Amino acid sequence: MNATLASTRCDAVVELNLHEVHLWWVDVRVGAQMQQHLSGLLQQDERDRAARFHFAPDRRRFIVARAALRSVLAGYMRIQADRINFQHGPCGKPWIASNALRFNTSHSGDWALVAVSSDHELGVDVERVDSTRADRDLARRFFAPAEVAELESLPASERVMGFFNCWTRKEAFIKATGEGLQRPLDSFQVALGPTRTASLVQVDGKHNTRWRMWSIEAPVGYASALVADGNQGSPRAFQWRPDVAVRVSRYAS
Repeated sequence: MNATLASTRCDAVVELNLHEVHLWWVDVRVGAQMQQHLSGLLQQDERDRAARFHFAPDRRRFIVARAALRSVLAGYMRIQADRINFQHGPCGKPWIASNALRFNTSHSGDWALVAVSSDHELGVDVERVDSTRADRDLARRFFAPAEVAELESLPASERVMGFFNCWTRKEAFIKATGEGLQRPLDSFQVALGPTRTASLVQVDGKHNTRWRMWSIEAPVGYASALVADGNQGSPRAFQWRPDVAVRVSRYAS
């Protein structure tokens, strides 16, 4: 299942309905002035964390991705972005104690992705496709045996994409459960072939009945996946606009 990368403007409040997942694509390539504006949406501990990044691109990427998350959540919650107080689960997954919203975020290269639901646990991952990282030894070390077999059965021209399909789908699942890397990556199996529908085949040797998985249409050169629990429709995708986000967040009631 694919969600189209849309160019929907976010200069109006987007309603999040029950059993619905929204995806917000974030282009982190902003200028110095916009970066400064977005930094103002963060709380002080986040600005301190950003300052610890040695390289300026990493600092910019963190600021924009974090500000986008705050801005998107603030739009749904009708509050100012810097008033959101995050809590963290045992493995670090963030949540908001005062609100039922579920959310997750990921960033790689020039893009970040924010996923939001009103009532479903979810996880999302985006990765820049780099053939030098699609290493067979890495796959054999972390992927389930059936995934390795499927990867190696693919034509050579499809293996890099198959590797990143597998990687993003596995990352999205362990983020959705909140377990992170405490769950071994070979303890569950995903479908990874470029022509196969994204799916979570089994978890701990048992057929999966709880989690749904989507391959998300990503910008050229990237792979992305979404996992959510329960019975919800296909996700809706939007493009986040930082100029509008600053204005909306600043004047939120």
